[in-house]
Amino acid sequence: MRKILSITIVLASLSLQALANPEMATAIKDGNLDLVNQLLVSIDPNGTNEEGATYLYMASENGNLPIVTALVQKGAAINVKMPNCCDSSTPLMVAAAEGRLDVVQYLLSQKADPNILNGKGRTAIMFAAAYGYYEIAGALITAKANLNIVPPEGKNALMLAIIGNFQQTAQLLLDNGANPNLTDAEGNTALHIAARINTPEIAGMLLIKKAKVDIKNLNQETALHIAALSGHTNLVHVLLENKANPNLQTPAGFTPLMFAAGYDYIDIANNLLAHKARVDLKATNGWTALQAATVSQNKEITEALKKAGAQ
Repeated sequence: MRKILSITIVLASLSLQALANPEMATAIKDGNLDLVNQLLVSIDPNGTNEEGATYLYMASENGNLPIVTALVQKGAAINVKMPNCCDSSTPLMVAAAEGRLDVVQYLLSQKADPNILNGKGRTAIMFAAAYGYYEIAGALITAKANLNIVPPEGKNALMLAIIGNFQQTAQLLLDNGANPNLTDAEGNTALHIAARINTPEIAGMLLIKKAKVDIKNLNQETALHIAALSGHTNLVHVLLENKANPNLQTPAGFTPLMFAAGYDYIDIANNLLAHKARVDLKATNGWTALQAATVSQNKEITEALKKAGAQ
């Protein structure tokens, strides 16, 4: 049985090597359409280069629409994933990642599937979102791309757009049904990410689209905890104006006010106090916001806390 299996593997390997045509790979790399057409008369359009990328994948990556078209017309498989390279991505994915709008549009017109997952659980629209390719994202949405897939260890399309601070792309995704309350492997929502990246405009967009302001991640942090700890004054303001609870505590008992007091963020501390942040709450180590301010030796915050009733 082992011998048969070994022979099968060897034959499969030889078959794959037979598909590789260095001359075709070079012609695609150089954008030589005439040579590509000549070679397609006698070779398999589904061949690969030495790394295992198909000819169509290579042409899509290069953004050479005439060569892409020639390959497809000769029968190149559009939805095949690269089994031995490129994170098992498709030609559509690499075209989206490289910003090749015309190639993306053509592949979609030829029934490229926008919802295929690569080896890391990513889809084409995740690549478009990560690089802020608004028009490509729009084309994929028109082709019924699923906006709410979350890779096992990664971010969904909306989260990736936020990480890049691509506001227009994020708005496009939200307007077309992206769910702002989905979580990644760490339990972060899009709002947590906006708080960490410090994008108050996007945070506002998320809240308009019904993002839940007090969701906790796996570390039991809300977006307000993250924004306060990071000193993101405008982000804190947006969250508080949208009724974020300033008195939620982490497992260690820390509140946003304790973070602001301990790190000398006077404007954030004042804003939290104005939104009824409690000064009497204690962390598990017994500290209050006043003690945090005392340790940081910030007299202005200390006075503000005492004025609010801290003892």
